[in-house]
Amino acid sequence: ETLAAWKASRTTFLEETSKEYPTAVAAAMNLSADPCNNFYEYSCGKWVSQAVIPSDSGGIAMAWDEAEDHSYAELKEMFEKKYPASSKFKKVSDWYESCMDTDTADELGAAPLLPWLKHVDSIKTHDDLWKTLAMFQLWSIPTFVQLSVSADEEE
Repeated sequence: ETLAAWKASRTTFLEETSKEYPTAVAAAMNLSADPCNNFYEYSCGKWVSQAVIPSDSGGIAMAWDEAEDHSYAELKEMFEKKYPASSKFKKVSDWYESCMDTDTADELGAAPLLPWLKHVDSIKTHDDLWKTLAMFQLWSIPTFVQLSVSADEEE
């Protein structure tokens, strides 16, 4: 087979398979680019040239950001709904409302943090440090040490 025939069959193959891509995927691709010369341009070229990254974002990730935004909107609606006392969602709604009560947060200032800051201030030894870090971990207070359990990526 000649090089020209191979390129023609490859072009036909690429054109035919591109018709099977989901519309949103095909719209992001630069199907006129040669994937053998620049696969990134082929697969993402139109998206890169047309994407508008909002000024308040460091980047965007097409469908993922849209799904995330939709999820956040649904969660916000669920959190802000007023539930009867018997509802299993009442505690979540109350928790959210307390977190969004910025007037009370402004009024209290740093007072709710003082017990935690006293723990930090009381650290005198290496053991004190680790005990404080362990306590913070139990209360989901971020520290410079992060503990987690996950699957072994090698197996």
